[in-house]
Amino acid sequence: MDREEKIADEPGTALQAVVRYKAKDTAVFDIQKKALHLYGGSDIGYEDVQLAAEQLTLDWSTNTITATGKHNEVGEIAQKVIFTQGGVSCQAEEIHYSFDTRRGAIRKLFIEQEGILIHCDEATIDTERTYYTDRMRLTTCNLAKPHYYIEARKAKFVQSENIVTGPWRCYCYDIPTPLGFFYGFLPISRPRVSRIILPELGADLSKGPFLSAGYHFYFNDCIDLSLKARLYSKGSCGLKAESSYQRYGYTGSVSYEQTMTPMSDERGPWRFQWRHATQNNRAGSLIADIDIQDRSAAAALPNNRGLTTITGSQIRYTNSLAGLPCRIATILAHSQDFQRNTTKLILPEVIFSTSPIYLFRGGGGAIGQWYRDIYLKHSVEFKRQLASTINRNTSIPTYQYWIDAFRQGDYGVKHTIRLAGNAKIFQYVNLQPAVRYQERWYFQSLDYAYDNAQDTIVKDTIGGFKRVWDYSAGTSLQTTLYGMYFGGSNTAIQSIRHQLTPTVRFTYTPGCAGRYWQEVQTPQGNKLMNRFDNCVYGTPQSSAKAVMDFEVDNTLTMKLRDTTDLARSTRKVPMLEALSLSTSYDFKADSFQLGNIKLVARTGLLDNLFRLEYSTTLDPYAYDSCDPAYNQGDLKRRAERVAWYHGQGLGHSTDSFLKIGIRLRPPGHGAQNAAGHTRNGQIPRPAPSDSAQYANFDVPWSLNLTYYRNYTHHIASGSRCSSRQLSFDGGLSLARGWAITFDSAYDLDKKELAGHATKVSIHGDMHCWETCFDCWPFGSSPSFRFFLGLKSSMLKDVIKCDLSHRYGRC
Repeated sequence: MDREEKIADEPGTALQAVVRYKAKDTAVFDIQKKALHLYGGSDIGYEDVQLAAEQLTLDWSTNTITATGKHNEVGEIAQKVIFTQGGVSCQAEEIHYSFDTRRGAIRKLFIEQEGILIHCDEATIDTERTYYTDRMRLTTCNLAKPHYYIEARKAKFVQSENIVTGPWRCYCYDIPTPLGFFYGFLPISRPRVSRIILPELGADLSKGPFLSAGYHFYFNDCIDLSLKARLYSKGSCGLKAESSYQRYGYTGSVSYEQTMTPMSDERGPWRFQWRHATQNNRAGSLIADIDIQDRSAAAALPNNRGLTTITGSQIRYTNSLAGLPCRIATILAHSQDFQRNTTKLILPEVIFSTSPIYLFRGGGGAIGQWYRDIYLKHSVEFKRQLASTINRNTSIPTYQYWIDAFRQGDYGVKHTIRLAGNAKIFQYVNLQPAVRYQERWYFQSLDYAYDNAQDTIVKDTIGGFKRVWDYSAGTSLQTTLYGMYFGGSNTAIQSIRHQLTPTVRFTYTPGCAGRYWQEVQTPQGNKLMNRFDNCVYGTPQSSAKAVMDFEVDNTLTMKLRDTTDLARSTRKVPMLEALSLSTSYDFKADSFQLGNIKLVARTGLLDNLFRLEYSTTLDPYAYDSCDPAYNQGDLKRRAERVAWYHGQGLGHSTDSFLKIGIRLRPPGHGAQNAAGHTRNGQIPRPAPSDSAQYANFDVPWSLNLTYYRNYTHHIASGSRCSSRQLSFDGGLSLARGWAITFDSAYDLDKKELAGHATKVSIHGDMHCWETCFDCWPFGSSPSFRFFLGLKSSMLKDVIKCDLSHRYGRC
């Protein structure tokens, strides 16, 4: 019978609050000894301390309590004491605790903190949440006999904060290992304390083996800093500083790393990165993505495979002006091409744009009238663009370089006004007319002249304000048609639906040859030259265009029902995911008005066991052989005759792309691919050593095969170019918790493996341990990486082995 009572404060006692107790079996008061005995599933609580045990004894003369667990038939503790203080619980076989001093003694303590299991034979509670013990065992393995544990002497444990120990050693299967140290410090709440970044061993191709270590500074919840150093056996060293910050709606990170040789005067490769983002919907938003490095940084800095030939950076600040339907954005951008040794800067680009302004919605009117959807939108852009070539031997551009770049920079202003609407005609056809006006403001132009002495066209730059404008007008018509086939009530095919979406667009743009293009007389004839060549916003086209675009999209879907299923459940099967045909016709062109025909098809077969994708471009005009007197090889001349009317089909293929894929898996495992990714967007548990890799141990085996074929044909010259490749990836479960994955591609034309795409990985899940071996055996720089460590996020940096090496090849 449950019994719950309260012990009120008594004169002469030190208890400052009510003691609540409950016993399922018996509660006995010993008045002479001032003791309370509780038997059978008892609970007792005082302030924030709560004990649950088989037997409890409270001595209110000394305000101490003794709790003992439940014994089984052989005399062992089968049900332990649960001690809770400050919201943190632990288990023990026996506890002696004083309500006055908040101290006590514990036998056979067990507690879990952030996934770490702590065992102590004898422990002392010193103050709130602080424990002392002469011998402690730490592990993350939850087995009765753990695969590994760390045994430490003279340990101090503060709940939810840290563990400080004397000498410690790691044991695997109760066998002592050489892993250990003469002291230990383990922060339980890692992001909230400063800590040592434990040493790491590795190897580099050119610099030799290395040892890295560092320190993480925790300043507050808003900012931290990590400093790392790496020493190489051949004399060089590397430094890296990383800092992350967050404040209200802002978050970001900054990092700088550099490799140097102390005995050399040469500056080592360096790299600076900054990421910043605004997390909320504030009126002002700043987004930064900065990545600046010298030309050798991508190849020399750690963990970089291969040279990144192009780097780019951008800072974008946008602000919605209060009370106005407009927005302003300011952009600073930088890009550098190491291969061409060029750099390009945008300092700055400012974009002022308005929200769509509906002209006829303010004065009421009937809902659904076509004129209510007419809107006006205006934007103004300013851009200053600097492009130059930098010195190959200089990592940082000089001051004179910046002066010359600003003098040679180009800038301009562009206005764009768009008037558009949306109307529905004949109830099923969407009509979207639009008119666009563009005006560009430039401050210099080009003047051309033919130089007879040099037999070339020379150009001269003329300053002054130049107004360059053009406009375009057009409309589009779109509708959707459906065709349905219905099967019988007892047939497997319930229905087939064909969806046809035709779209017609017409755009007219006038020519501006007389205004912005200059006609230059040359011995070969008159040549039209662009007076605003390479300006930031381009130049209106020289000839007028009146283009009609045609596009037809098709999809075919079938609904199936399992006739053997009593529930008569149905499912949709895409027979044809996409089939589109598009072309154009230019009414203003002098010749060859019909544009190329583009055909795209995509579908899956047998429940996506096979995937097919195909696209091709057809030239719709016929080709005639050139005069044999002038024909050098298989030369042909394009004739202004449509191929369809001369028995040549839709036209001649100028390029095509074919992709055929097959996914093979055991029955019942068809939802996932070889790398472990699922088709419905879910991703399985990541592999131990690298969050970018995934191993699915539940699939016995998997194989993906994909055939690619690219084909281009220059019909006039008769030249053809094709490439074929077979890519394959998959995985194999070797044993319980062990899997091997591979990813590669075979060039069918060169008859060799694509070295940069070949990778073999072995993943191991050993309960509380994890391992991964990645190997890139081919290519210009073969390499491997081996990782062995603990799964626990708290202990993974304490005990681990992470080695990587890259081999050179001539």
